[in-house]
Amino acid sequence: MLGPMSEALQLHRATLDNGMRVVVNPDTTSPGVAVNMWYRVGSADEEPGHFGFAHLFEHLMFSGTTSGIISSEHLATIESVGGSANASTSFDRTNYFETVPAGALELALWLEAERLAHLAVTEANLATQREVVKEEKRQRYDNTPYGDLFDLLLDGRFGGEHPYGHPTIGSVPDLDAACLDDVTAFHSTWYRPDNAVLVISGCVEADEGLTLADKYLGAVPAATGDLPERIQGRVRHDNPRVVVTRPLPRTAVTRAWATPPITNPDNTHRRHGHRHTRIGDELTAHSHPGKGTSPRRWSGYERLWAGTRSVGSSSVGTPQARGLRERTDRGCR
Repeated sequence: MLGPMSEALQLHRATLDNGMRVVVNPDTTSPGVAVNMWYRVGSADEEPGHFGFAHLFEHLMFSGTTSGIISSEHLATIESVGGSANASTSFDRTNYFETVPAGALELALWLEAERLAHLAVTEANLATQREVVKEEKRQRYDNTPYGDLFDLLLDGRFGGEHPYGHPTIGSVPDLDAACLDDVTAFHSTWYRPDNAVLVISGCVEADEGLTLADKYLGAVPAATGDLPERIQGRVRHDNPRVVVTRPLPRTAVTRAWATPPITNPDNTHRRHGHRHTRIGDELTAHSHPGKGTSPRRWSGYERLWAGTRSVGSSSVGTPQARGLRERTDRGCR
């Protein structure tokens, strides 16, 4: 059984010239290294008529780049060096993560930089991933017992006008109506270096991690203009009771309640002793420099959706990727 994480956890922080924040956690006892890119955008940032765009981009970010990485090659490349990769979307953030051998750290960082700077958002990619998301919704919500329970919980606690009032999976009518201009506008608004936190943890020295982050992610051009203000909303406190009749095998009773924001001092005792607390605090307390954490963070219920993907065989197409893959046999010193 794992014990509490040591308070001696070393977190080294830096902010790159383009505004991206970087956190490095060296751990030479680890045989590999984890790379996690957190973008401060989720379903709560979607405007009416665009429900599902945040989750759609969780899929589109694996669809290749204009710089020569083909669709699904990101995943295939990481797997070819013995690593794994995935992503998830929630109300307030979308993250993309890889776990790779120590020698493949540069490869992982290069791939993340390429899709941030050169993502290929095309009509073909949009059409493909739209259908993937719709099928995921059918499997996880529409054609499963209790599939609409989450919708009922969100509506009962927040209501349709609140940013948390709709599920991350999205709306099929909104996805069907989405045009390429709408989708590219969402990407250019939220996927920018100053709206991202890069976390590197594992078999890497702090100076090396920060240097490599600057080499690859720091080369992504800084965005122009300010980030939009995040949508706010009031939480319902009338505690509605909803009874729904469905042809289901058993009766289900579910309760949800409002709680203070995660950064509220009242939550300190609930977070004490949890593993990864300090990294979690780093990601929430610094979610928007100078503006604090979003006050809309009121929920006793959050569900994370991880994308499921199948990857076929793929060669590493660009010379730089081939060179980075050939250097992945380095172990942790």
